[in-house]
Amino acid sequence: MKKRTKGLQFNTYLQITSLSLFLAFFLTLLSFHRIPPPNNAFDYKSSFPTIIDTLNVPTLYRTRKWISVADYDILYLGYEKDSIFVQHNDSIYKKNTRYYDAYDKYKGYHEAKIQLEIDLSQEIKEDTGMEWDEMSNNIFNTDSEYYKSYPVIIKNHGKKPIIIGYTGYGEQLPLILEAKDQHGEWKAIEEQPTYMCGVGIDPIILNPQEIIITGVKIYQGSFETELRLGFKYGNIYSRTFKGSIHPNQFKSIFQDGEYSEEYLEAEK
Repeated sequence: MKKRTKGLQFNTYLQITSLSLFLAFFLTLLSFHRIPPPNNAFDYKSSFPTIIDTLNVPTLYRTRKWISVADYDILYLGYEKDSIFVQHNDSIYKKNTRYYDAYDKYKGYHEAKIQLEIDLSQEIKEDTGMEWDEMSNNIFNTDSEYYKSYPVIIKNHGKKPIIIGYTGYGEQLPLILEAKDQHGEWKAIEEQPTYMCGVGIDPIILNPQEIIITGVKIYQGSFETELRLGFKYGNIYSRTFKGSIHPNQFKSIFQDGEYSEEYLEAEK
Protein backbone atom coordinates (compact mmCIF):
# COMPACT_ATOMS: atom_id res chain seq x y z
CA MET A 1 0.00 0.00 0.00
CA LYS A 2 2.79 2.36 0.88
CA LYS A 3 4.40 1.84 -2.52
CA ARG A 4 1.12 2.50 -4.34
CA THR A 5 0.50 5.65 -2.26
CA LYS A 6 3.94 6.95 -3.04
CA GLY A 7 3.36 6.23 -6.73
CA LEU A 8 0.10 8.10 -6.74
CA GLN A 9 1.69 11.04 -4.98
CA PHE A 10 4.52 11.12 -7.49
CA ASN A 11 2.09 11.00 -10.45
CA THR A 12 0.00 13.77 -8.91
CA TYR A 13 3.14 15.85 -8.43
CA LEU A 14 4.08 15.36 -12.10
CA GLN A 15 0.59 16.36 -13.26
CA ILE A 16 0.59 19.52 -11.13
CA THR A 17 4.10 20.43 -12.31
CA SER A 18 3.14 19.89 -15.97
CA LEU A 19 -0.01 21.98 -15.56
CA SER A 20 1.96 24.78 -13.91
CA LEU A 21 4.51 24.81 -16.73
CA PHE A 22 1.74 24.84 -19.35
CA LEU A 23 -0.01 27.76 -17.65
CA ALA A 24 3.26 29.72 -17.41
CA PHE A 25 3.95 29.10 -21.11
CA PHE A 26 0.39 30.11 -22.06
CA LEU A 27 0.55 33.33 -20.04
CA THR A 28 3.91 34.16 -21.62
CA LEU A 29 2.39 33.82 -25.10
CA LEU A 30 -0.50 36.07 -24.10
CA SER A 31 1.90 38.75 -22.93
CA PHE A 32 3.33 39.07 -26.46
CA HIS A 33 -0.14 39.73 -27.88
CA ARG A 34 -1.29 42.16 -25.24
CA ILE A 35 -2.84 45.36 -26.65
CA PRO A 36 -0.39 48.24 -26.09
CA PRO A 37 -1.53 51.24 -24.03
CA PRO A 38 -2.94 54.16 -26.06
CA ASN A 39 -0.62 57.03 -27.01
CA ASN A 40 -1.05 60.30 -25.22
CA ALA A 41 -2.77 63.18 -27.00
CA PHE A 42 0.40 64.68 -28.45
CA ASP A 43 2.46 61.63 -29.38
CA TYR A 44 0.96 60.31 -32.60
CA LYS A 45 3.23 58.49 -35.00
CA SER A 46 2.30 57.52 -38.53
CA SER A 47 3.94 56.84 -41.86
CA PHE A 48 4.72 60.23 -43.37
CA PRO A 49 3.22 60.86 -46.82
CA THR A 50 5.51 61.38 -49.80
CA ILE A 51 5.79 65.14 -50.28
CA ILE A 52 6.25 66.38 -53.86
CA ASP A 53 7.44 69.96 -54.39
CA THR A 54 7.50 70.83 -58.09
CA LEU A 55 8.64 74.44 -57.61
CA ASN A 56 11.80 74.76 -59.73
CA VAL A 57 13.83 77.46 -57.95
CA PRO A 58 17.24 77.52 -56.25
CA THR A 59 17.33 76.80 -52.53
CA LEU A 60 19.63 77.88 -49.71
CA TYR A 61 20.36 76.79 -46.17
CA ARG A 62 19.16 79.41 -43.72
CA THR A 63 21.97 81.25 -41.92
CA ARG A 64 21.07 83.79 -39.24
CA LYS A 65 23.11 85.69 -36.64
CA TRP A 66 20.16 86.64 -34.43
CA ILE A 67 16.75 85.33 -33.46
CA SER A 68 14.55 84.99 -36.56
CA VAL A 69 10.97 85.87 -37.40
CA ALA A 70 8.90 82.68 -37.59
CA ASP A 71 7.24 82.17 -40.96
CA TYR A 72 5.39 78.88 -41.50
CA ASP A 73 3.35 78.79 -44.71
CA ILE A 74 0.46 76.40 -45.27
CA LEU A 75 1.59 74.35 -48.27
CA TYR A 76 -1.26 71.84 -48.10
CA LEU A 77 -4.55 71.66 -46.18
CA GLY A 78 -6.87 68.68 -46.60
CA TYR A 79 -7.07 64.98 -45.90
CA GLU A 80 -4.06 62.69 -45.72
CA LYS A 81 -2.90 60.88 -48.87
CA ASP A 82 0.00 58.61 -49.75
CA SER A 83 1.47 61.37 -51.94
CA ILE A 84 0.87 65.10 -51.56
CA PHE A 85 1.78 67.91 -53.95
CA VAL A 86 2.58 71.06 -51.98
CA GLN A 87 1.55 74.46 -53.32
CA HIS A 88 3.13 77.86 -52.81
CA ASN A 89 0.07 80.09 -52.98
CA ASP A 90 -2.62 81.52 -50.69
CA SER A 91 -5.59 79.65 -52.14
CA ILE A 92 -4.96 76.51 -50.07
CA TYR A 93 -6.30 77.68 -46.73
CA LYS A 94 -9.00 80.15 -47.81
CA LYS A 95 -11.73 77.48 -47.80
CA ASN A 96 -11.02 77.00 -44.09
CA THR A 97 -10.96 80.68 -43.17
CA ARG A 98 -13.63 81.92 -40.75
CA TYR A 99 -14.52 85.38 -39.48
CA TYR A 100 -13.61 86.65 -36.03
CA ASP A 101 -16.81 85.28 -34.47
CA ALA A 102 -15.30 81.78 -34.85
CA TYR A 103 -13.37 82.39 -31.63
CA ASP A 104 -16.63 81.79 -29.76
CA LYS A 105 -17.43 78.59 -31.70
CA TYR A 106 -14.15 76.68 -31.88
CA LYS A 107 -11.43 75.70 -29.45
CA GLY A 108 -7.79 76.53 -30.01
CA TYR A 109 -5.09 74.06 -31.01
CA HIS A 110 -3.70 74.00 -27.44
CA GLU A 111 -6.95 72.38 -26.26
CA ALA A 112 -7.01 69.72 -28.98
CA LYS A 113 -5.38 66.40 -29.86
CA ILE A 114 -2.69 67.45 -32.29
CA GLN A 115 -0.03 65.50 -34.14
CA LEU A 116 3.11 67.51 -34.89
CA GLU A 117 5.75 65.58 -36.81
CA ILE A 118 8.85 66.37 -38.89
CA ASP A 119 10.22 64.11 -41.63
CA LEU A 120 14.01 64.43 -41.91
CA SER A 121 14.19 62.08 -44.91
CA GLN A 122 12.54 64.55 -47.31
CA GLU A 123 13.18 68.18 -48.30
CA ILE A 124 10.83 70.87 -49.58
CA LYS A 125 11.09 74.60 -50.21
CA GLU A 126 10.00 77.55 -48.04
CA ASP A 127 10.22 81.18 -49.10
CA THR A 128 12.82 83.38 -47.42
CA GLY A 129 10.40 85.86 -45.90
CA MET A 130 11.76 89.05 -44.34
CA GLU A 131 13.98 89.70 -41.30
CA TRP A 132 14.10 92.88 -39.21
CA ASP A 133 17.92 93.06 -39.36
CA GLU A 134 17.81 92.73 -43.14
CA MET A 135 15.26 95.55 -43.41
CA SER A 136 17.42 97.81 -41.24
CA ASN A 137 20.34 97.24 -43.61
CA ASN A 138 18.21 97.52 -46.77
CA ILE A 139 18.80 93.87 -47.64
CA PHE A 140 15.84 92.48 -49.52
CA ASN A 141 15.55 88.91 -50.67
CA THR A 142 14.12 88.26 -54.11
CA ASP A 143 11.07 86.07 -54.67
CA SER A 144 13.27 83.51 -56.41
CA GLU A 145 15.13 82.60 -53.22
CA TYR A 146 13.84 79.74 -51.11
CA TYR A 147 15.21 77.87 -48.13
CA LYS A 148 15.79 74.14 -47.86
CA SER A 149 13.22 72.82 -45.39
CA TYR A 150 11.96 69.63 -43.80
CA PRO A 151 8.26 68.87 -44.30
CA VAL A 152 6.07 69.12 -41.20
CA ILE A 153 2.67 67.48 -40.73
CA ILE A 154 0.00 68.84 -38.36
CA LYS A 155 -3.10 66.67 -37.89
CA ASN A 156 -6.30 67.21 -35.91
CA HIS A 157 -7.00 63.89 -34.17
CA GLY A 158 -9.97 65.32 -32.30
CA LYS A 159 -13.66 65.10 -33.14
CA LYS A 160 -14.28 68.84 -33.58
CA PRO A 161 -12.82 71.64 -35.73
CA ILE A 162 -10.11 73.74 -34.09
CA ILE A 163 -8.44 77.09 -34.72
CA ILE A 164 -4.97 76.28 -36.04
CA GLY A 165 -3.67 79.61 -37.33
CA TYR A 166 -4.48 83.09 -38.59
CA THR A 167 -4.60 85.11 -41.77
CA GLY A 168 -2.75 88.39 -41.95
CA TYR A 169 0.54 88.93 -43.75
CA GLY A 170 -0.03 85.68 -45.57
CA GLU A 171 -1.13 82.73 -43.46
CA GLN A 172 0.54 82.24 -40.12
CA LEU A 173 0.86 79.04 -38.11
CA PRO A 174 1.86 79.80 -34.49
CA LEU A 175 4.96 77.59 -34.57
CA ILE A 176 8.31 78.33 -32.96
CA LEU A 177 11.62 76.55 -33.48
CA GLU A 178 13.63 75.95 -30.32
CA ALA A 179 17.21 74.78 -29.73
CA LYS A 180 19.29 73.74 -26.76
CA ASP A 181 21.72 76.48 -25.77
CA GLN A 182 25.27 76.07 -24.49
CA HIS A 183 23.87 75.08 -21.07
CA GLY A 184 21.51 72.43 -22.45
CA GLU A 185 18.37 74.54 -21.90
CA TRP A 186 15.60 74.85 -24.50
CA LYS A 187 15.32 78.39 -25.89
CA ALA A 188 13.49 79.87 -28.87
CA ILE A 189 15.50 80.83 -31.94
CA GLU A 190 12.39 82.23 -33.64
CA GLU A 191 9.70 84.68 -32.56
CA GLN A 192 6.21 85.27 -33.87
CA PRO A 193 5.72 88.30 -36.16
CA THR A 194 4.16 91.40 -34.64
CA TYR A 195 0.97 92.68 -36.26
CA MET A 196 0.47 96.44 -36.38
CA CYS A 197 -3.32 96.05 -36.24
CA GLY A 198 -5.98 93.36 -36.08
CA VAL A 199 -7.65 94.18 -39.39
CA GLY A 200 -7.78 91.23 -41.79
CA ILE A 201 -6.60 88.71 -39.19
CA ASP A 202 -9.11 85.87 -39.20
CA PRO A 203 -8.82 82.33 -37.81
CA ILE A 204 -7.97 79.33 -39.97
CA ILE A 205 -9.86 76.14 -39.12
CA LEU A 206 -8.51 72.59 -39.17
CA ASN A 207 -11.33 70.05 -39.32
CA PRO A 208 -11.22 66.60 -37.70
CA GLN A 209 -8.72 64.24 -39.42
CA GLU A 210 -7.51 67.02 -41.74
CA ILE A 211 -3.80 67.74 -42.02
CA ILE A 212 -1.61 70.72 -42.78
CA ILE A 213 1.78 70.44 -44.46
CA THR A 214 4.28 73.21 -43.76
CA GLY A 215 8.07 73.34 -43.71
CA VAL A 216 10.70 74.00 -41.04
CA LYS A 217 13.73 75.74 -42.49
CA ILE A 218 17.12 74.04 -42.17
CA TYR A 219 19.60 76.30 -40.39
CA GLN A 220 23.38 76.14 -40.67
CA GLY A 221 25.90 77.52 -38.21
CA SER A 222 28.96 76.73 -36.12
CA PHE A 223 27.04 75.53 -33.05
CA GLU A 224 25.80 71.94 -33.28
CA THR A 225 22.80 71.21 -31.08
CA GLU A 226 19.35 69.63 -30.80
CA LEU A 227 16.22 71.32 -32.11
CA ARG A 228 12.47 70.87 -31.79
CA LEU A 229 9.42 72.53 -33.27
CA GLY A 230 6.53 73.55 -31.06
CA PHE A 231 3.36 75.59 -30.93
CA LYS A 232 3.58 78.98 -29.26
CA TYR A 233 1.07 77.96 -26.58
CA GLY A 234 0.56 74.57 -25.01
CA ASN A 235 2.91 71.66 -24.45
CA ILE A 236 2.92 70.40 -28.05
CA TYR A 237 6.34 69.64 -29.55
CA SER A 238 7.83 67.56 -32.33
CA ARG A 239 10.48 64.98 -31.64
CA THR A 240 13.97 66.42 -31.31
CA PHE A 241 16.44 66.39 -34.20
CA LYS A 242 20.07 67.39 -34.68
CA GLY A 243 21.17 70.52 -36.51
CA SER A 244 23.45 73.54 -36.36
CA ILE A 245 22.82 77.24 -35.72
CA HIS A 246 24.72 80.45 -35.00
CA PRO A 247 25.51 80.85 -31.25
CA ASN A 248 23.79 84.26 -31.23
CA GLN A 249 20.46 82.98 -32.58
CA PHE A 250 19.06 82.97 -29.05
CA LYS A 251 19.44 86.77 -28.89
CA SER A 252 17.21 89.51 -30.29
CA ILE A 253 18.49 92.55 -32.13
CA PHE A 254 16.10 94.66 -30.03
CA GLN A 255 16.30 95.77 -26.42
CA ASP A 256 13.63 97.97 -24.81
CA GLY A 257 12.14 98.76 -28.21
CA GLU A 258 15.43 99.86 -29.79
CA TYR A 259 18.34 98.12 -31.49
CA SER A 260 20.57 96.52 -28.86
CA GLU A 261 24.11 97.78 -28.33
CA GLU A 262 25.44 94.30 -29.08
CA TYR A 263 23.69 94.28 -32.45
CA LEU A 264 24.81 97.81 -33.38
CA GLU A 265 28.38 96.97 -32.43
CA ALA A 266 28.33 93.74 -34.44
CA GLU A 267 26.95 95.48 -37.53
CA LYS A 268 29.59 98.24 -37.64
